[in-house]
Amino acid sequence: MQSICIFVSVFGYAYKINYFSCQSFFSFFIDIFLFYGIVQKNKKENSMRTATEAQIQRGVLDYLELLSRKKPIYYFRSAAGMVKTDQGRVFKTGKPGTPDITVCCGGLFIGLEIKTTTGRQSALQKKAQTEIEAAGGKYYIIRCLEDVWKILS
Repeated sequence: MQSICIFVSVFGYAYKINYFSCQSFFSFFIDIFLFYGIVQKNKKENSMRTATEAQIQRGVLDYLELLSRKKPIYYFRSAAGMVKTDQGRVFKTGKPGTPDITVCCGGLFIGLEIKTTTGRQSALQKKAQTEIEAAGGKYYIIRCLEDVWKILS
């Protein structure tokens, strides 16, 4: 079997990894996540414990960073909420229900809402989805890294 060398960023750290080319892209990331404890096998049930939304989001952002080095893609973590300055002023940021990550790829506006396997959209998130799709954009609920890979490949 031929081995290939891959540079990958996991949670902000770059790693050089030799990996066999016969493995699928998704299997590669699952192996990485198992190694770093992001997804853990339950020894009693031999099943997988899913990652938190924050862990999935970090993985998606790392993947988008890698992808942006190979093809033209623009992305950012969208945030809605309030910020209080040191002077006590309060600023509202973003629009309520905004997707977690915004991507522009191939001339398309894409909203990615990160959810765990059991996570559900709020009413504001459903409203944002309707508005984005009505404006011609795409909106996806992302439950794992493979979802993003399928959308952008």
